[in-house]
Amino acid sequence: METVAAIMALIDRTAPPTINLDDPDDDLAIDLATKPRPLAPRAAGQPMAVINDAFGFGGHNVALVFTEYLPPSSTAAEA
Repeated sequence: METVAAIMALIDRTAPPTINLDDPDDDLAIDLATKPRPLAPRAAGQPMAVINDAFGFGGHNVALVFTEYLPPSSTAAEA
């Protein structure tokens, strides 16, 4: 389910809120998404990316990174 949410965030260009976060600590220097908000724009030619971390049984940890497809520009193809 988390992978689907990460891909949907990429497609919608919206960071979903952190679930089960009812009372965030104001002293933490972490930028938490308490409500849906637009993802920060990227520089020209830089794909948008999202990451999904998963912690499994027996210490198996996985991080998946999804990026949007950007077709090659005509100037890059000519080089």
